[in-house]
Amino acid sequence: MEERDKMLYSKEQNTVPSLRKALKEIAMEKDVAVVSRKRVKEAEDEQYRGEEDAASLRAELNLIQQQTMGTSFVGVSPDQVLEKEMAKLKLELQV
Repeated sequence: MEERDKMLYSKEQNTVPSLRKALKEIAMEKDVAVVSRKRVKEAEDEQYRGEEDAASLRAELNLIQQQTMGTSFVGVSPDQVLEKEMAKLKLELQV
């Protein structure tokens, strides 16, 4: 029985540190995954804001082009043009 206890103790001494190391590595990988997901979300949010800005600029450019060509949007406000452009962009993002 004593020999068996020694073998068990020896295995325990060799196994526990490697299990602790593996557990620490898993925890670090989990932390990296959490940070990576956060960065992806931030990048997606930034891209969305950029696309909204682009839609706004396109609407403004369209309005200026219409005004310089001597025609105007009859009964359509710049806000309505912007809303239409934003709706179009949202549809593109959903596809």
